[in-house]
Amino acid sequence: MALNLTGYLAKGENDLAPWQVVLGRLEHLEGALRTTEALEPLRKYQLKSMARIKKRLGWEDKGTMEEKLLRAMVLEASCRCGDEDTLAKAKALLISWKTEGTKVSPNLRPVVYKFGVKQVSGF
Repeated sequence: MALNLTGYLAKGENDLAPWQVVLGRLEHLEGALRTTEALEPLRKYQLKSMARIKKRLGWEDKGTMEEKLLRAMVLEASCRCGDEDTLAKAKALLISWKTEGTKVSPNLRPVVYKFGVKQVSGF
């Protein structure tokens, strides 16, 4: 079911609820496929499906509360799926916070801290 809905979502769905359901199911599916060859194709498929919404939402913590929650969810899923640009941004924000004291938005902190730390050696 989750894979059937991703085609619909990729076409421009902007509401939180459908994304929340599908991304949760896909994360569960990733866990089941963790030790199989099917994991990487699934992650690539997810990244392709999230490309439009990720680009629209970006990293700036603005918009409605629903958009803010959706942004954090999509960025977290993108990092989990190994998106290099998203991981690099999380790392850059973490380094900027550590070296310059630049504040990280509360809504984005979990993504930045969790995945930024994984990207920085010696942190």
